Amino acid sequence: MPNPLYSSPVMVGRSLELAVLDAALHRAGGGEGRLVVVEGDAGIGKTRLVDSFARAAAERGVRVPVGYCPPLVDDVPYAPILDILRGLDASPASARIRDRGRFFRRVADLLAGQGETTMAVVEDLHWADGSTRDLLAFLSRVLRKDAVLLVVTVRGDELVPGHPVGALLAELTRDRQVDRLRLLPLTRAEVERQVCELLRERASASLVDDLFGRAEGNPFFTEELLAADGGTGRLPATVSDALHARFARLGPAAGQVLRAASVIGRSSDHLLLAAVAHLPDDVLEEALREAVDHFLLVPTSDGYRFRHQLAQEAVLRAVLPGERARLHGRAARALQERGPSSADAAPANAAELARHWEAAGEPAQALTAARLAADLAEGASSPAAAHVQYERMLRVWPETPGAQVPAGMTRHQLLLDTAGSAAASGNNSRAVALVSEALLEVDKTTEPARAAVLLERQGCYALTSADQKTSRSAYEEAARLVAGAPASPERARVLEAMAQGLMLRSYDEEAIGYAEQAIADARETGATSVLSLALCSQGSSLFKLGRLEESLDRLGESVALAVETNEPSVVGRTYWSLCENLVSVGQSQLALQRAREGARLTRGFGLTGTFAPAIEGCAVRALVRLGRLREASDLAERALGEVVERFFCQQIEIQLAGLEIRRGRLVTAGELLGGLDAIFTTEEMLWSVGVLGYQAELAVARGAWADALALAGRGLGSRHTSGYESLGPRLCSIAVRAVAEMVEEDRGHRRRPDPTAASAEARRFADLADSLVAQVRARGGQPSPDHLGYALLARAECSRLDPAGPDPGLWEQLSADRDRELDPYLAAYARRRQAEALLMSRAPRATAAPLLYAAHRSAREIGAELLARDIGDFAGRAGITLDRPAPTDPDREPAATEFSLTDRETEVLRLLSRGLTNGEIARELFISAKTASVHVSAILRKLGVTSRIQASTMAGGILGDGRD
Repeated sequence: MPNPLYSSPVMVGRSLELAVLDAALHRAGGGEGRLVVVEGDAGIGKTRLVDSFARAAAERGVRVPVGYCPPLVDDVPYAPILDILRGLDASPASARIRDRGRFFRRVADLLAGQGETTMAVVEDLHWADGSTRDLLAFLSRVLRKDAVLLVVTVRGDELVPGHPVGALLAELTRDRQVDRLRLLPLTRAEVERQVCELLRERASASLVDDLFGRAEGNPFFTEELLAADGGTGRLPATVSDALHARFARLGPAAGQVLRAASVIGRSSDHLLLAAVAHLPDDVLEEALREAVDHFLLVPTSDGYRFRHQLAQEAVLRAVLPGERARLHGRAARALQERGPSSADAAPANAAELARHWEAAGEPAQALTAARLAADLAEGASSPAAAHVQYERMLRVWPETPGAQVPAGMTRHQLLLDTAGSAAASGNNSRAVALVSEALLEVDKTTEPARAAVLLERQGCYALTSADQKTSRSAYEEAARLVAGAPASPERARVLEAMAQGLMLRSYDEEAIGYAEQAIADARETGATSVLSLALCSQGSSLFKLGRLEESLDRLGESVALAVETNEPSVVGRTYWSLCENLVSVGQSQLALQRAREGARLTRGFGLTGTFAPAIEGCAVRALVRLGRLREASDLAERALGEVVERFFCQQIEIQLAGLEIRRGRLVTAGELLGGLDAIFTTEEMLWSVGVLGYQAELAVARGAWADALALAGRGLGSRHTSGYESLGPRLCSIAVRAVAEMVEEDRGHRRRPDPTAASAEARRFADLADSLVAQVRARGGQPSPDHLGYALLARAECSRLDPAGPDPGLWEQLSADRDRELDPYLAAYARRRQAEALLMSRAPRATAAPLLYAAHRSAREIGAELLARDIGDFAGRAGITLDRPAPTDPDREPAATEFSLTDRETEVLRLLSRGLTNGEIARELFISAKTASVHVSAILRKLGVTSRIQASTMAGGILGDGRD
């Protein structure tokens, strides 16, 4: 007769954890998407907790689809996601998975549903394949405003250092909409309650003490130890002993079924289990009933699964090697004979088939099955799952007889394919090692071109893994091997890679030289794609040297050729580079225009999860510069809602960090900057100096002046600041401000600063800013308006340390310069400082009041709340009221004072007076038609008119005669 313990598992305690889940579900139901990570050791009760809560949620009308990660690490692409979609009656056809970006978006849309609350559960995340991990990261970003609660369970003891899920959880849990529940062992009182409920009678104190001492509060271990007792009063020494004792009570047939099930995995459909167990139907059914009655197997919709993964692992360890290979062979033959049940199941079926053939000791069949599984995984946009299969092919290759190797397949090409799949799944260090192995098979003396192409790949993979030493060495050796060789597409490719690598490390003069050679080779051999990329690298380097006109010509030709080639990645890279460089020199309006064009084209190519949102990241940066912070925030959120690959995601997050700093959301900005991968923070790469710039700005916003000075000094020690963007002068201005603020802080705390030393240090940075501008001219370049503007800002900040007081003229010059260059944030800051300088020179408050009013209004309009608060605080200390317009400059347009039109509304009114429609106004000002409509409605309201014609009639008087 079955032990009463086998009737059902019980859950005790966990009231706090249930409350967290309930609160998360409530907030999700209100449109605040949440993610809860339930973490704990094996057997601690993660699944039991989630199952219990899920049943209660389902009773409240919540959709609760569940997906399981099989214990195969990366073999089966999207396994839990496909389970979840089936639970929603929305299983996608494999063809729809081929576009990774669109598939991710479709999963998000299906989970969001039509107003229904959904709780989607992913069990055993520690075994998730790479594509599932990517999709989960995507969903956590994109479902932030939907009625969706994502719940994942993960074994904490599986997350050894370097485990990819550990890195994923570290990234996810920085988000305030993510809760991380760590399940602790039960207390002794809770164990006593558990034992009493299992035995259905009161337990002795000695029994509870014994169980609590051995199981250490682990609910599953407690159950197993108690069940293994079998009424003898003697507990097994270990949980492993307990599990084996339980299995030993089963009949031979039930044991055979369990061994077959353990080889298949945690779960199996009935037909496959029957084929592997190889028992008569009546014996099989009785054996299954025995395993279910003893609560070792649990029935599912189409088969059975082990109640706990630990049970499956324990049974599998007891299967002898010979029997294990035989059972794997049966599983492989059964899967091969019946084929996949649907197109959706094909990748998983192929992966399972390859696993079983390898474990059965059949290398030739494993090689063929793994090749098919890799192809299907790549077709399903799952590079990590494909990489697992390529690694399997490498493992079984030495044991596969040559006659049984598929036609055309070589180990050398297999190494390269495996390297490519490793890089595509984010494991670039493994890709480097595989290419290095392939290089050993090539004679560099007799096959220099072939070796050079391999070295180019090695350099590329090393570059993206932030291994700059290996990358540089590989590129340089590749260039040496092709030096003096006749022109060829391969040589052009190597030279272009060298140019790009040098450009990314800011060796721009050398990069231009290699790009010129690549361009010549590509033109001669008709390698149009390489030609486009070489022009792109050359144009970027020319831009950084200040040779703006030349660079725009190269980048324009690069983009045109890319569109001609119709190669998606080439189009994406060239447009991205063009837009990045346009923003870098302050041509923000043009950058917006080209970014919209590039995003539209790359979306048409299906690059919805990579280049398209990355190009929109450039538009985010441009909008931040233009002071359109709310619009930038909306665009950043949309871009992050589409991006799939982590590299591109972080490119957008860098721009978002700059946006959040200006908005005053400093915690979020710090989290974004703190979560960047090494490729963005390794100082050998040009991205690092941009990150340092934002980190320095963040330190300024936090008032951490010493940190800001240190970060600016660190950035200025980099060769990247000599030409890249206007970052050198910008860092100089930050350094000067930090020095000035530290002096003011010392005075405020009645400390005695050394004004002479501080003034000398500030002048040193201001002189450096001027020197960096001069360097651009000395190289034959043209400093951008931002180079000049930040150098002027450094001088103005420096004047704050002048014994005679700050110079209002410098601040006035800066505000006019930033007005002209469409940089309202810095213009507002300059007016705030100009007002301060005037008041310190004992000028009447009436002269400072209009400046502070204009600065405060501008900061509020663009959403720069921290700057607006600073201006407001300063005005309060100066006794100036900002709640009404201050006297204005007589030369200023009367529209702002008479009708309270904003600067943007004044621009719209001008265009309205010319008879432009909302759509034409939108295109002229690079805003959406909806935004233009909002501005027009506001103008009509403020002017007290009801039609566009009336507003146009009034415009002449408002704007002044003769104004266009």
